[in-house]
Amino acid sequence: MTPDIHHVPGRLRVKTPLLKHNPGEAIRVRNMLSGVSGVLAHQAKPLTGSLIIRYDAARTDAHTLLGLLREQGLLTAVPSLPPARLTTLPAKPLTSASALPAPRLPPALTVLGSSLGEAFGKALFGLAVEKLVERSALVLIKAVL
Repeated sequence: MTPDIHHVPGRLRVKTPLLKHNPGEAIRVRNMLSGVSGVLAHQAKPLTGSLIIRYDAARTDAHTLLGLLREQGLLTAVPSLPPARLTTLPAKPLTSASALPAPRLPPALTVLGSSLGEAFGKALFGLAVEKLVERSALVLIKAVL
């Protein structure tokens, strides 16, 4: 069975049957990758047979890592990788949440929200006044008696 390989610069995923249901092999691969220059993080999953490697693209590349995996017996050959489909976007400065514009509602929703808010406010105020009058009346009756 051919391993399933996916990569973008900085991340390589290899799904191989040699890792599947083989925790001993997963531990061996983890230990091996811990000493590889340029590997930032790695995760071997024996349940799925998947190996994920995050690497520093300035220090190593996917072909080098695949060659290493072949040398360790995880791959029978190093497959050719298609060019990565990753575009580099220009960096944008981070902005604080207070610098972001407030979300705007469509005018119809603004009017509806305003009307509902006004009706709710009036009902709440009316209820509060009603309770105050009831309590005041009870206090007055108790004071008279």
